[in-house]
Amino acid sequence: MMNAWIKSHSLAILSSLGLAVFFGIYALLLYNEYSGNPPEAESKNQGANVEDKPSDITEAGSDIAEAGSDIAEEGSDIAEAGSDIAEEEPKDGEEDDDTETEATSSALLEALLPKSGAPKSLGDLVSLEDLVDLKEGESVFMGSLQTKKGKKGRLVYNFLGIEGESIRVQEDVRKKASRNGCNVTDYMDCLLLMIAKGEWRNEQESVLFELTELVGLKKLEPGEAEALLRRSHDSSPAAIAFEGKWGVRMSIPSAQWNDQLLAFDVDAFAEQIAQLTSASHVMVNVTHPANSCFYTGPHPALAKLMGDGSFPKRDLLGEVLDAIHATGKKALVYFACEGFYHSSATRRMNADWAALLKSKKMGPWDGTRQLILQHYAEKYGAKIDGWWFDGARHISEKERILWKEAVRATNPNTIVAFNRMAGPPYRSTRQCDIFGGHPTPRTRAKAWDPVNLPMIEAIEKSAWMDVLGNPVDDKGYGALGNVFMPMQANWNAGECAFPLDQAVDWTTRVLKAGGTLTWVAPRDGSQMQADQFALLLKINAAVEN
Repeated sequence: MMNAWIKSHSLAILSSLGLAVFFGIYALLLYNEYSGNPPEAESKNQGANVEDKPSDITEAGSDIAEAGSDIAEEGSDIAEAGSDIAEEEPKDGEEDDDTETEATSSALLEALLPKSGAPKSLGDLVSLEDLVDLKEGESVFMGSLQTKKGKKGRLVYNFLGIEGESIRVQEDVRKKASRNGCNVTDYMDCLLLMIAKGEWRNEQESVLFELTELVGLKKLEPGEAEALLRRSHDSSPAAIAFEGKWGVRMSIPSAQWNDQLLAFDVDAFAEQIAQLTSASHVMVNVTHPANSCFYTGPHPALAKLMGDGSFPKRDLLGEVLDAIHATGKKALVYFACEGFYHSSATRRMNADWAALLKSKKMGPWDGTRQLILQHYAEKYGAKIDGWWFDGARHISEKERILWKEAVRATNPNTIVAFNRMAGPPYRSTRQCDIFGGHPTPRTRAKAWDPVNLPMIEAIEKSAWMDVLGNPVDDKGYGALGNVFMPMQANWNAGECAFPLDQAVDWTTRVLKAGGTLTWVAPRDGSQMQADQFALLLKINAAVEN
């Protein structure tokens, strides 16, 4: 009788289990996001940074998808399916999937890549795409194909890219590739190029590559790989001006909180940063730091198409840039690359943006570049001395080149950093003038934890490094070592928690070695939060002495 009841109600029970897993993980994410900082504090201080969201939420989406897949496979065997779901949930203190990906990729590179110079035969390559004839919808990745046993002994294939990509090769994709003469098992645990067909999708607030067809795999010899990875950066000489310099970042209010934007006192802001006499630069933001659908400066043309809610009428960004320069400091800006291609957008925003891109025959990345980035680059020109691009993990190399060209067209002396990888070891792309410098994600470690010390030590070995963080002698060949560090547990909210002596030690060590460092402090009204600013004043005094 009971068995009959279970069989007849199995679909409803399975759906309930799936929903329970979903809401359980969602609740855990909310707890991580706001633990120690209630939503009101986040709102007051501009929220958490976009840079933490992709890895955090992708992991939850991956767990949910895998749990759902397991439930479907197990059919009416509800008890076993429930057990499998429980296995997939992360345990307290365990590292998440991205940590494993980064560690594995790093170890693979260390084992396979020699430290000698690149072979001349491949040294003149411009990009990875030069190795293949890419067709529409195809992308190329460099990394390692690995496998692990899943439920019921199933093999799960994952491609782990050196630039942080983690792409699951689904069973149907693997089988199709095998029928086309591409046996993935022949390419296990070696460095390779993967040419794949698919599309970039916005899912669970993370932009993911959905692989639909495995076009080809190419094994790379160590010399070939090093030629691709170690060739010259397209770095700007302007980055040299940041050698041995430090600065501060504070997020200004966006149109999402228009009342705070209208009330912002630029004079009070300028009075505070002027006290940091040894600081060379100040970073503010073009986009809201946790929601790239809202901006700090006007965009009348796009406001007509997307509505006034995303763009302010007051040019707060322009006022703040002028105030920074009036204090004799350089002005950098934070820019979240997703634009309206972000799940925080409302349905109306998504629909309007999709229709606009379709009408102009643009994709999400070139659309954001041409319709949003170029507007602000042209509007502010030489007022912006540097761009820190967030959410750039899945922008192709060709597109990154175009983004850099767009901002340098209006200010040839501006520098750029594309944030694609977090924490040590330093890794970058050839389009970076300085490294992104993002520490280990806050969901895994506090900024002041010893896990981030290797960032400081790497700069002490060489302030200028190649894309893998290896020291280089030629400043035009590499990017400048950079540390981008919050003083609190969250990016833009919370009490000051960075130990004073350690903050002074890390700052002076980076500057002495010739690197650059930017401290992140939350906003309170129109100024930086009092405790963080007190620490900044002590750092300032230590640097001056």
